[in-house]
Amino acid sequence: MQGLETTNMWLAIVAIASVVQALLFVGAAIGMFAIYRRTVASYERVIESLERMGERHLGPIATKLGHMVDDIDDITSRARRVDDDLRGGVENANRIVWSMATKAWPVLGAARAVRAGLQVLSRRGSNDEKTQWSTSDEISRPSSNTSFSDFERRKQNVS
Repeated sequence: MQGLETTNMWLAIVAIASVVQALLFVGAAIGMFAIYRRTVASYERVIESLERMGERHLGPIATKLGHMVDDIDDITSRARRVDDDLRGGVENANRIVWSMATKAWPVLGAARAVRAGLQVLSRRGSNDEKTQWSTSDEISRPSSNTSFSDFERRKQNVS
């Protein structure tokens, strides 16, 4: 009978250990549930605080930012219009200059021809000087190695 007492004792120890484990498990579950509820309550308080802060601070900032974006959009559209107007004005000026240049070049050529003719006639009238013939390119366009003062001297000698 001694074998049964030992077995009963071990069964009692195992039963007591199982009850203790079950109680610890239930206690841990209750503790975890309490922690979960506190965490959810804290989370809700944080969310409420953020919403209040958003209403107090971020709302006015977002409104001001929206107004600023609208102003920037308005300024950008004005700048685009001014740029378009300036480009149109420059294009019109280029067309006018080109039109005048294409229509005026015969008049300018005739004026240069008359001037050159008058210069030639004025030189023929004076017998004191030796007639000096030079091309109009020589008078009007100095060569690349000619300085400005050489050009002025030649021009004075010719006239």
